[in-house]
Amino acid sequence: MKNHPTEFKRLNLQGWVVAFFIFFLNFPVSSMIRTWISTGASTWSTPANWGGSTPSSGDTAQFSSAFGNCTIDMAITVSRIEILAGYTGVITLSGGFSITVGAGGFSQMSGTFMGGASAIQINGPLQLSGGTFTSTAGNLNIQNSFDVIGGSFIHNNG
Repeated sequence: MKNHPTEFKRLNLQGWVVAFFIFFLNFPVSSMIRTWISTGASTWSTPANWGGSTPSSGDTAQFSSAFGNCTIDMAITVSRIEILAGYTGVITLSGGFSITVGAGGFSQMSGTFMGGASAIQINGPLQLSGGTFTSTAGNLNIQNSFDVIGGSFIHNNG
């Protein structure tokens, strides 16, 4: 029995569709920039403070403009933390919760970061160009470069 030309095209198209899904399902979901939008003092774990969803392991947690203070009230894992120029708030790590930052690193241009007493793991660079970074009294582990261009780094005996 001989294949009809339209049957061959349909089978060929089905093969391409299957190949397309196999190819694209092997790539991770792209990361998002999650921007802190709370205008008052509030907690990291409240999705509304991030516009609907708290940052996850593939995301960048970004603090910009003059928005409110943030208390990190849960263990967090993100790809990157950015504290941009113009942020005037305080970010405080509550006791008992750790921070893990991926290869994107931690960049601070303004504001205040208070490391508390829990572990902070930064798998990328830590770049401080403004503001005040008070380290943890626990372990601060930086797997890449540590650059203080401006601002203040306070050791905190960690």
